[in-house]
Amino acid sequence: MNPIRHLLPILLFGLTVAFAAEPVPTSDFIRIDQFGYLPAGEKIAIIANPKVGYDAEAGQSFAPSTGEDQYQLRRADTHEVVFTGTLTPWKNGEVDPISGDQAWWFDFSSVTAPGRYYVYDVGKKVSSFPFPIGPDVYSDVLRVALRTFFHQRSNFDKPAKFAGENWADGPSFDGPGQDREARLVTDRDNSATAKDLSGGWWDAGDMNKYTGNTSDAVVTLLEAYAENPGVFGDNNVIPESGNGIPDILDEVKWALDWMKKMQLPDGSLLRKIGNAVRPSDDIKATLPPGTDRRPRYYIPACSSATINGAVAFAKGALAFKQFPALAADTRDLQARAIRAFDHYQANPKFVLTNRDLQGGNTDETVDAQERSAVQAAIYLYMLTGDKTYRDYVEKNYLLLTKEFKGGRPYQPSDTASLTEFSRLPGVSPKVRDDVLRLRREGLADSLFVGPTDVSAYGDGMPVMSYHWGNFSSRSSAGTLNHELATGPIDPDRADAYSRRSQRILHTFHGVNPFNWVYLTNMYSYGAKKSINQIYHTAFPDGSDWDDALTSARGGPPPGYLPGGPNKNYKGPSNDGAPRLSPPLNQPPAKAYRDYNTSYPDRAYEITEPGIYYQAHYIRLLSKYATKAEGPLPLPPAGPAKP
Repeated sequence: MNPIRHLLPILLFGLTVAFAAEPVPTSDFIRIDQFGYLPAGEKIAIIANPKVGYDAEAGQSFAPSTGEDQYQLRRADTHEVVFTGTLTPWKNGEVDPISGDQAWWFDFSSVTAPGRYYVYDVGKKVSSFPFPIGPDVYSDVLRVALRTFFHQRSNFDKPAKFAGENWADGPSFDGPGQDREARLVTDRDNSATAKDLSGGWWDAGDMNKYTGNTSDAVVTLLEAYAENPGVFGDNNVIPESGNGIPDILDEVKWALDWMKKMQLPDGSLLRKIGNAVRPSDDIKATLPPGTDRRPRYYIPACSSATINGAVAFAKGALAFKQFPALAADTRDLQARAIRAFDHYQANPKFVLTNRDLQGGNTDETVDAQERSAVQAAIYLYMLTGDKTYRDYVEKNYLLLTKEFKGGRPYQPSDTASLTEFSRLPGVSPKVRDDVLRLRREGLADSLFVGPTDVSAYGDGMPVMSYHWGNFSSRSSAGTLNHELATGPIDPDRADAYSRRSQRILHTFHGVNPFNWVYLTNMYSYGAKKSINQIYHTAFPDGSDWDDALTSARGGPPPGYLPGGPNKNYKGPSNDGAPRLSPPLNQPPAKAYRDYNTSYPDRAYEITEPGIYYQAHYIRLLSKYATKAEGPLPLPPAGPAKP
């Protein structure tokens, strides 16, 4: 046999594969979910041409091929064409006032076969980023997003095997005068006020710990777990992984164990623990956080923190009672919830005004506290079956139905708890019927649910929603639409609700005016263009953790969600400082910048994360994820590589 003749087909095959695998130039204006799409899900690429905003002012433009069959879906490995179609212009070519873009839609929803693909413009010979279609495209994204709570843990050792090489650190605020012996902020020199308030999560970009905000995040994570327990595994590479308890509940337990320390013997809860002084001007003096030696103080108990504690303790007991290993925790949480609820009912309600510590006050109005009391009573009725709690809810349930009006996504746990209550045994038919009726009526004129052509990017979020922290309400709107798509409230519009929910999710993953994944440092998990900076005391401007692509320690860890575009951002606090555009002078959806400077820029109004933002996003994402198998690979040391 002639060996050369025998090898010729193999050599030719190798040349064919090499030729087929040559990359196609990508265009920043063909926008897809960079993590991919579910086989049965809607799949729409948005093709954008900037007309208003920073990009249009810089001369950026894109004229897509709009003729018949000028757009294709191709396999990423072989370039095989699997679908051909024609672009549909959004509103006949109008400029979207929310994004400032013209847009065209390429719908390839009919393609369901798993694989890696890209969208291709035949005339321009450019493509989108490659992306997968498959049932598990969001599974690792969910795990990474949940791992940010591990990175937010206070007073906890974070070795490289759990945190990753870039973010390994010792326990934060664990020294003398810090969280294990924090003092009352109004009596700082009195050692008798010292309390062990260690544990819990840093709240956001600041490293304070707030009872109310922790309660919000805990309840939202537990709602996510209750709605889709099968998607949460025990393999997120945290110290508790492999203990037989889903890691999401391990993370919640870490937070609840801290909240227990915030509860006083009379049942009330302290409001906050944190820093009274800012970090040194020398940023290296307090980084990494395990080296920060600033003293820590707490704010006294108040009615808001107390009723927030009752809500979180009761909700935690409901989740933990499924696990025999957590039986003692369940009993303890139930007892603590009852003590907190009783203390709240028996004592004056007020709004705390103490501002002796850094960061926000976060105290709820009395009206909001009363709503939280109804929510706590709902969970306590579910826990105990005690008719006293049922009667309390039936007397006060209309306080929660205020959130039904307009299909608002701003108090989602209120809505979820009351809807759940209406389905419980023993609830009066009148209350049950009222809740269902008021929910339906509230959807009639909602800007947040169902079909919409408000936005060229398909999510339909109204202009008024582009405020500080808009990604929290955006996530909740996606969750609300998913609930309506799968529940009995308005089945006639289920398809419209389902599309709206999916489109909202895709906006976080690249289908937006920046073509960005709005999660930090996701290059190791499928993103080609991810945000690189957030406003966070642990990962600040000028530090080794500043930027994912350029900093020595790889920027912030993967998976943090920022607050999002904020049309209300007014610019620097110093009138003489440069006024950055973006985020200033932009259409609402472009009022964002990938930056993290504090004074005078106030980037915290746009790029600061929060445990509550994160929890609401996780709740939405969990609707579409599957349980991932095996340990999650952590990013390598050093700057990220797209």
